[in-house]
Amino acid sequence: MALGTNIEEIVETEDPISISRTYNFDKPTLKQNEINVGIMQSAAEVYSEMIKKGFFYKTVTLNIVYDDYTATARSKSHSIYTDDRNIFEKYAHDLILTTDLNKKIRKISTGVSNLKKIDKRQTTLFDFL
Repeated sequence: MALGTNIEEIVETEDPISISRTYNFDKPTLKQNEINVGIMQSAAEVYSEMIKKGFFYKTVTLNIVYDDYTATARSKSHSIYTDDRNIFEKYAHDLILTTDLNKKIRKISTGVSNLKKIDKRQTTLFDFL
């Protein structure tokens, strides 16, 4: 039986398996431009955290909570590990089109998973620009 009396400090010891962020709308919406803002803002936060922690990703996930509190999730995987922000945003926008766009959206989240740590010794195209 859990008593909830453990007072030890929680210490992260492993790398995360996913990174995601949620955007809450002021009021549930059907407006595509507002939905796009939610996708872009949450994706920007995820991307920033991913780069800061030094990861590549393969899988993009989109989670939606509708006005009636039902939820849906969609995922799409890339063929190789990447840190490309454009691919992340494109996949998130592609995934929204596979959901019920006739229901008002209360909140939306984007995320990346299937993460791989960037090897600091590996050069990238940006190292030569």
